Amino acid sequence: MILQLCGTPYRTGLSKLGTVLGDAAEIGCSTVCNPGTTVGKGTLVYPGLLSVATIPKKRLSRRLPSWSTACNRIQLPKLLRKKGFEKPSERAVGEMMDGTRATNCVLVVGNAVAEDLLVVDGAVVRGSKNEISRHSTIGGSGLNYALRLTASGVPTLPFLVAGNDSAGKRIQTALSQAASAAKLPPAVMAYVIADDFLCEAIGTPKATILVESGESTIFYERLSSGAEFHEFVVKKTESLLLDEGLTIRGLLIGHILPESASGSEPAPTTTYLVKRLSSRAKLMVGNFGRSQLSLGLNFWKPYLHMFSVMQFTLHDLRAFLGIGDDPETVFRWLQSNGITAVITLGSGGAIACFRDGRDGLIYAPPIVSESVLDTTGAGDAFAAGLVASLMSEAEFTFEGLCRAMTNARIWAAHACRRLGGASEIPSRRELQVFEEQFSESELRIVPAEKVGEIQGLR
Repeated sequence: MILQLCGTPYRTGLSKLGTVLGDAAEIGCSTVCNPGTTVGKGTLVYPGLLSVATIPKKRLSRRLPSWSTACNRIQLPKLLRKKGFEKPSERAVGEMMDGTRATNCVLVVGNAVAEDLLVVDGAVVRGSKNEISRHSTIGGSGLNYALRLTASGVPTLPFLVAGNDSAGKRIQTALSQAASAAKLPPAVMAYVIADDFLCEAIGTPKATILVESGESTIFYERLSSGAEFHEFVVKKTESLLLDEGLTIRGLLIGHILPESASGSEPAPTTTYLVKRLSSRAKLMVGNFGRSQLSLGLNFWKPYLHMFSVMQFTLHDLRAFLGIGDDPETVFRWLQSNGITAVITLGSGGAIACFRDGRDGLIYAPPIVSESVLDTTGAGDAFAAGLVASLMSEAEFTFEGLCRAMTNARIWAAHACRRLGGASEIPSRRELQVFEEQFSESELRIVPAEKVGEIQGLR
């Protein structure tokens, strides 16, 4: 008998094998477990199922037959609370009982960081003493995406560069609280509170951020090894793909610090996820950091077409393409290669090219506000806003991207009114109220030949 655990085959040396049950696992009446079935600890398997594979720990194997009684509906919330799950709504209980559909989720991958913010009132005087205010927060691209999507009600499964230490537990608590407040499905809640949510083999990265006149300068530590995080991602991905209650329909990949310390194989985590999920996810968005972009255009060119959207800063895109600073040349390259890209321009707003650009370029002017406190994480907020909007679209179209750009600029502008990248996350209602205050500047469709006239591109 050979067992498949998290995608890895194990030879048992046995000719016969029954079912392997983890601690506190429970199996319902009349459930059939085929030889070699493994059930993770804390998992609830409902009555009348045919279990044929590995069921990860703290999961709900939930397709019940139509003869389930009203007693099950009463007992289910009690069982969930007993196992540490959030109490589900009546509608969620009904969906679990009926087994009508799995939860469509966005898989988010990126950094989670313990941040030390140093805020200076005015400009820093080099070589002299400067008075600061200090703030301890959490951030990082992956956490920023995950918290913002979760708070807006998007079922989100984060793979974060976060260890099982005090900072990592603070990050996990923030995500579980956000999931609970947004009333996300119990299966998502179970994923976030699971014992294996954090990567045991690494420590949570730390960063120091200097905030000076609303602009941020970030100092971060380089991780010594990335192999452990890559192995962690592979195991969790393969486990999720076997989970009948969760379906990966979106993928958002941000900056992954361990990619710069992964040994001889370049960007193994990013490339693995793109290849593994390209046929499963309806939406794939990349917002790479330096560790990924430093590999250059030739390395990433075979992968660019797999992404629905790539997001860059203007500076990073120019360096990545290596074709000069002329904006018309940059956009001609994107159009000729059919790459859908969003370029953030800082205080100049953002501009997008949809595939070959025949419909024109989408320009989102900046939202002018006197309340800019800190720009840390504004680009991450923009990417999360894109994903939240595009996930609600039936198809990926030019019009859908226009709607997503409108949403993303609201999310980014709101992020600039808070200290830190992920310390104060707005709810969906708060974002709606904020949008109503700044509706004066609309999107513009700009012909490609006039792209040089846009503020912030020169």
